[in-house]
Amino acid sequence: MRKNELQNSSFNALDLFLLFLIVLSVAAFLLRQYSPQKNQRESVELTLTLRVEQLREETISCLSVGDSLYNAAGEDFGNITQLEVSMAEVSIFSEGVFYSDVPSGSELFDLTLQVSVSGSRSGDVFLQDGKFPLLLGKEISLYSNLTVLNAKITEIRESKR
Repeated sequence: MRKNELQNSSFNALDLFLLFLIVLSVAAFLLRQYSPQKNQRESVELTLTLRVEQLREETISCLSVGDSLYNAAGEDFGNITQLEVSMAEVSIFSEGVFYSDVPSGSELFDLTLQVSVSGSRSGDVFLQDGKFPLLLGKEISLYSNLTVLNAKITEIRESKR
């Protein structure tokens, strides 16, 4: 009877293999988390050019140079360093052809703004606050004290601190 109890409780090759995989996974996770290469990020000051299309004049008047912008998590994103306003272009499809037109009496404007952002560089990727990747063409939601913007990143320039 004692021999049967020992046979039921002993490990077989599959159990050892699964245990080995679990230990290996934990070791790989710990090495990745605490690797010295992870902390080798270069701090940089970035200037982002953002484009927001088809805004009303009232929305644009809520923004000014020096205003702080916040990301979707409510954390400080950066400060506006330049604003440029132009008439909004509307694409019109007629008879199989796309036309860009500025409608007369249009109350819509396009906004191009430059924002100064502190970040870091990890390889070819820029990170804002070490967490949020900043990529060309990425659409981001930003908040000021008075308005919300859905902007597209059109340019990223860096200058070392």
